[in-house]
Amino acid sequence: MIRLYLWVVLWIWDIISLPSARFISEATVAAQESFGNGDYLKAAVLYKQVVDASIFSDPAGRLNMANAYFLAGETELAYQNYLVLSRVEDVKLAAIARSQMAMIALERGDTVQALGRL
Repeated sequence: MIRLYLWVVLWIWDIISLPSARFISEATVAAQESFGNGDYLKAAVLYKQVVDASIFSDPAGRLNMANAYFLAGETELAYQNYLVLSRVEDVKLAAIARSQMAMIALERGDTVQALGRL
């Protein structure tokens, strides 16, 4: 019961502090354009704004952010976000995140961790 109460309180807080849908839409479009133009760090920052805009953000947005960080060479930030995604209920997103974590482990030369992630 307490868990339900806390969830409702967080949901209400999220709605009250929710930025406009226009802001989220514009930031998403700008992030997609930056990603398409190869400006991965800018895309990651914009995706982060979208993800941070709500407590209940879409995991796909976090995946886009993590991928942008990875391509920008910010592997530690990418790894942290893939780690969060590896625990989501969406099996496909979790599998993508774990495989990306394995790629980062391979880049670091840690084949044991890479095999464990796969």
